[in-house]
Amino acid sequence: GRTFTDIRKYVVQYEWAPVGDGNEDLVYATVHSVQEGNQKFGFWDQFVDFVSTSDYFSTTKVVVEYGNRFIFGEHNYVFVAAVNPHHETSVNLMISRDLGETKKFEKAKLPVEVLEHSYTILDTSEGSVFLHVNHNIQSGGASTGNVYISDASGLSYSLSLPFNHRDKGGKCDFEKVEGLEGIYLANFVDVDEKDKESTFSEQPDTTIGEKHKSRKNRAVSKDRAKIKTVITFDKGGIWSYLDAPKVDARNQPTNCKGGGESGCHLHLHGITDAFGPFYSLQSATGIIMATGSLGNHLHDRLGEINTYLSRDAGLTWKEVAKGSHIYEYGDHGGLIVMAFDEGPTDHVLYTWDEGRTWSKLIIADFKFEIENVIIEPSATSLHFVVYGYKSDNDGVLISLDFSSLHQAECKGIDAAGTDASDYEFWSPSDGRMNGQCLMGHKVKYTRRKQDAQ
Repeated sequence: GRTFTDIRKYVVQYEWAPVGDGNEDLVYATVHSVQEGNQKFGFWDQFVDFVSTSDYFSTTKVVVEYGNRFIFGEHNYVFVAAVNPHHETSVNLMISRDLGETKKFEKAKLPVEVLEHSYTILDTSEGSVFLHVNHNIQSGGASTGNVYISDASGLSYSLSLPFNHRDKGGKCDFEKVEGLEGIYLANFVDVDEKDKESTFSEQPDTTIGEKHKSRKNRAVSKDRAKIKTVITFDKGGIWSYLDAPKVDARNQPTNCKGGGESGCHLHLHGITDAFGPFYSLQSATGIIMATGSLGNHLHDRLGEINTYLSRDAGLTWKEVAKGSHIYEYGDHGGLIVMAFDEGPTDHVLYTWDEGRTWSKLIIADFKFEIENVIIEPSATSLHFVVYGYKSDNDGVLISLDFSSLHQAECKGIDAAGTDASDYEFWSPSDGRMNGQCLMGHKVKYTRRKQDAQ
């Protein structure tokens, strides 16, 4: 890294080829075919192509003509957004699952002929593709797009969720419940009838790309559009509203009862706004935390936002704290730490029993704005980092070690499900079939009992 050599100008994007392609020198890139003038970013351009090179751009091969942006997915997927040369503000999604340097790309087949302005690849973890397509439909100032799911080939798509909420950067309120098959949470905009028929051909602000995990987004709060939260337990076949908790964090009745679209439900913030998003990890199976509100739709006014937890993959929810918090898991979900994020604070809250009880831990002798609570990537340790800033904008970084606060180790892993064991069996369910079946089969997990300490 001491010296660098200029090997290609007018490059938009580049990436080393996946290991499965079998060539460690292979690079994919999107490059300008006309190398003159100022290089423009943030616009679709028919003079940009998706190319490959194995000799560091001494020679290149055009793989997808007009290909502007690309991304690799799981299960050998390669997605390329190619400009439509006859309508430069719209794009076509080209897809390949071929291994090696010779890839054949085919156009994604959507069920309707509507202009496609940009894409977000939401999930490919289970073989098929959840795809958000920006048709540039808006309601109340909120941006939306349709979520489609593919067949096993990844080429033919059907509509799963219309009017999925997104932001101008391509982030979408759509999350897989990590570690579990077929369960997803999403937000959609209750679009006015007049908007359902309107599409626009404005230059898009987004490009193809995986949404990144965001623990907290300090963007401007969303507008007054009616945003609602739904969940699917069958991989997008049926979407349902979330049942509200019967009592709040102070054990007072919520008086929030369902009743279809106009009823009272729990609605949660996603990654597109300024509050803690719905959040799950594979190492904390079945646990989800989120901030949100009760009512007919999601609110973003302080005083109406509270913090919620589910330990059965979103089937039921508990309000664990008043106000908005940011949160993180440790010890496979056995330890959860959260911090108030609506204003300055000097403490965090933590639980060893998955939200049944919470303890307060003073972490500073001054109050500061907490930006985030983080942990190492596997989220299995007891060491956390809290960071934020004081009123004078000086940064604050605090390390927390919970290992000395909880010495007892759980016992009885070999006798899970018995009274003598600290472990139980749990199977994810959508609430039907007596809780015994999901996605056509029953899966049993061994996890720590909620009251095991």
